Amino acid sequence: MNDNGLSWLNLGQDINSQYAVQTKGFRAAYWPDKIPGINPDGAVFDSIGGKMLYPGDEVVEGRSYYLLVDSTPPYCDHILCSELARKTIGGKIWRIYQIRANAFSPDTVRYFLLLHMHLVKKMVSLVLLWPPTVKVQETSFHNGNGLYVAHNGGKDLQLMLFPAGQQPPQMRNGYYCVASNGFQQMAAVQYHNGQRHQSNHTMLWQGIVSKETRAPTVVLSDNKGAPLTSSVYTKLPAKSLLHILTEFDGKIIIEYGSKVLDIQYIRADEPKTLEVTFGKTVRVFQGNDIACSISFERPHLEKSTPFTTTLLQLLQQPATKYVPVRHSMGNVIQRIPMNEKLKQKLYFCVRSGRMPAEAYRYLIDYLVNHT
Repeated sequence: MNDNGLSWLNLGQDINSQYAVQTKGFRAAYWPDKIPGINPDGAVFDSIGGKMLYPGDEVVEGRSYYLLVDSTPPYCDHILCSELARKTIGGKIWRIYQIRANAFSPDTVRYFLLLHMHLVKKMVSLVLLWPPTVKVQETSFHNGNGLYVAHNGGKDLQLMLFPAGQQPPQMRNGYYCVASNGFQQMAAVQYHNGQRHQSNHTMLWQGIVSKETRAPTVVLSDNKGAPLTSSVYTKLPAKSLLHILTEFDGKIIIEYGSKVLDIQYIRADEPKTLEVTFGKTVRVFQGNDIACSISFERPHLEKSTPFTTTLLQLLQQPATKYVPVRHSMGNVIQRIPMNEKLKQKLYFCVRSGRMPAEAYRYLIDYLVNHT
């Protein structure tokens, strides 16, 4: 069981009107000795999570619920009721019905009041604007002293706190300011013609918020499904295709050198395939953060060739004539197989903005005839 939260237990076939809580080891002071169980007149369960609703909870028009009862439920117009299963437990025949109110009327409201439930036409949406919360097993935690709660109800909306704080909620334009009071239950209620028309219920706990972070999962692979885990590759993937799969929606920025070639958007859990070439860098964003990047560079030959030997000599010998070079020359140098020493010399020329004229002409002649 959770020390600072709610615990939901599977009843199985143990149907009783009351349950005793027995624990071993740690036991919180506020844990009850007994909790209410199944009401033979009818117990209502949420059809989405299968959790039992308690007296005073709200049910919404048009939403389906499960009704567990040991007798046939009464008939009511605009209440759709269909039997799903029946089973004998403890000498009684228990039936499970799926029920749904197709209209909001005095009769349908009265039908659920007999089950100790409040029928509402729609739920009020409560959104905690600040502070941020961490949800752990149906419990929301925060570490703020002041809460800002937005809603979509009208000006007649009532926000009730249990337990009540030292200061009542202050209503602003579309949101409430609430002083935190440890564990709080919030109930937002709006009445229309004397009937509860809209409602919402939420629970918040003030405590230590876990600050552990986890990087979004991004999977990069080749055409055969083999993962690509390095950030730099000197070999293109099979068929020059890169497959990308992300955990969340995001965007992909494709760069060539210092230029952005394309920006594409990617949806969560929907694979995207890109064609890549040497010189391209693919950056995958999740939100505003770079989740991963991968680059494809031509392999540089470390051995000397006649070209690299001659060009290095021309760069090292004294020169009186120079030719201005732009920084874009760095992108051109990346396409040339060369050793590390020649690369450093060429990048020095790019940074200084000039290159010996004879070496420049020799380099341009090579680029024209060999690339």
